[in-house]
Order: sequence, then C-alpha cells, then structure tokens
Amino acid sequence: MLANRLCIEGNLADRVSPFHRQRLLTGHRLASEMAERFNGTTKEFAEVPAFTIAVRRGIASPWVLVGHPLWDWTEDGPPPKSLFASAFEQASAEGSAAAMCWDTFNLARRQVMVRERIRETILQSSSRL
Repeated sequence: MLANRLCIEGNLADRVSPFHRQRLLTGHRLASEMAERFNGTTKEFAEVPAFTIAVRRGIASPWVLVGHPLWDWTEDGPPPKSLFASAFEQASAEGSAAAMCWDTFNLARRQVMVRERIRETILQSSSRL
C-alpha cells in the first residue's frame, strides 16, 4: 500500500487538489482492505482504484471500482465521457463481466454487507444462465 501511496502522490501531485488526492488514497486503502479481507486483487483503471473478491471457490467477482458517494452511477454504469466512464470501460473489458461500483462510505463502514451484495449479484446472474 505504501507503494501505491507514493505512486499517487508522485504522479498526481501536480494534477489534483488535496481533496482529490485524499479521495484517491482512501480509495486505494479501501480497495486493498477488501482484496486482503476477501481473497481478491487490486488494480487501477484510469486512476480509479478497483478490486476483486472471491465469490466462491475458483470464482472471482468482476472488477469493483471504488467511487465517491456522490458520483453518478446507475445499473448501466457511469455517465458517458467522464474519467469514471473510462475506468468502467477498461475494467469491464478486462474482467469477466461488467464492472461494478461501490462507494467509499459503504466500503469504509460495511465491508461484509458490500461483499454479500457483490456475491448475491454474481450468483443471481450466474443462475440465470
């Protein structure tokens, strides 16, 4: 995680405000916590932190982007032509299914609930096939 923090501070220091820098650091920390706690991995898409978790033995979730609670997000994804839309497209292309998004508020306070909602979504969609 220290490497991520140094990378964020070094690469984005001239381009983002202190608020955005802190949001990125928080997002990376929460993505790391989810991946470590629930046997997943982390990655960054268009400067947006993301993670996967184990849904079942041998089955991982699609990428889950870590967003701000006030960012626009619907079941269809983020608004077009935004940095978040670019992250969504990259994560969806790399993952096994369309990327998901969870906000920092829930990830900081309700990690088990978030994991269960991700699992429910994946298991419901796989049972429809």
